[in-house]
Amino acid sequence: MTHLAIYTWESEADDIFSANLLPYAPFKIILKTKDDPWFVREWFRHHAAIVGPENIVIFDNLSTDESVLSFYEEVEPSTTIVRNRFGVNHIHNIHKCPALYVALTQYCDRFCILDTDERLIMMNSPDSIAAPGDIVTALSRQQPDVFIPTLWLGNAFKSPRHMKMNAEADMINALRWGKPIISTGDIPEGFINHNCQIGKMTDKVAATSRMLLLHLKNLHPEQRISANLRKLESYGFIDVGTPAEEAIHCDPKKINKGDATYWISEIHNLLQSKDAPEQRAQMTIEDDRITYSSDIARILMTAYFENSSQFYAQADITPFQAAAER
Repeated sequence: MTHLAIYTWESEADDIFSANLLPYAPFKIILKTKDDPWFVREWFRHHAAIVGPENIVIFDNLSTDESVLSFYEEVEPSTTIVRNRFGVNHIHNIHKCPALYVALTQYCDRFCILDTDERLIMMNSPDSIAAPGDIVTALSRQQPDVFIPTLWLGNAFKSPRHMKMNAEADMINALRWGKPIISTGDIPEGFINHNCQIGKMTDKVAATSRMLLLHLKNLHPEQRISANLRKLESYGFIDVGTPAEEAIHCDPKKINKGDATYWISEIHNLLQSKDAPEQRAQMTIEDDRITYSSDIARILMTAYFENSSQFYAQADITPFQAAAER
């Protein structure tokens, strides 16, 4: 199959955001990616089951990996693929990508912007995962202008199933840095990548959220190393093609951008541990089941399922009560 909808943002903006390429839908999922053969196929399969391939938009930051480019030729023609030269996180800033956000307000009720190592799922109970098709239905039951936080669950090293939840601090951190599902009825004007960032700009947040975002950053050490190297390259900390073993010695203070200290530290740790075996953690999410190996994990996830807003203030997300009392 030849893919018919690959565009270059700078030269074809009018075509990219036409009604033919972004038909109306209740929910759209946007992927930002570059050269990620480890995850991109599985990411697409998973999220197409939620919204359909026609409601996925892929923003590719000029990938050159042959496996990735081959995948794009196989993707359903109804999926829009946009190649762009923007900085790694520009897509999250409404002022840097105004045409995108104007189009989203016209063609969907809600959207989220994800990375290839993230998987959106929804709890059906503290012990089970909802069917993919139930997510859009659940979103339609929320107030139309609220954003819905997701819980960003980190995986154990090399495991696609085992998720970390060892203490309340893990819950707060996972909620603070989850990726929001954003309502086009209230898109804040600013940088809106994580729950805590959008929470500083609006008090319109869902009373409760049962959405999870599996962050599989520890599944393929090579993928995470590669992703962090690209970030360091894009901000000018290292030259393109610098090996990881050299990149960990660069000076993160020479340019005051991004989170270079964290990226360098993560590369260093992954280089040291990339040959270690798969690890386990406090939660196991497999197929449609959630099981727990610790009482605290079960207690925290049950509390999140029953009333996620009780954690909002600690996670720097505007409490729902503020919106309810308006």
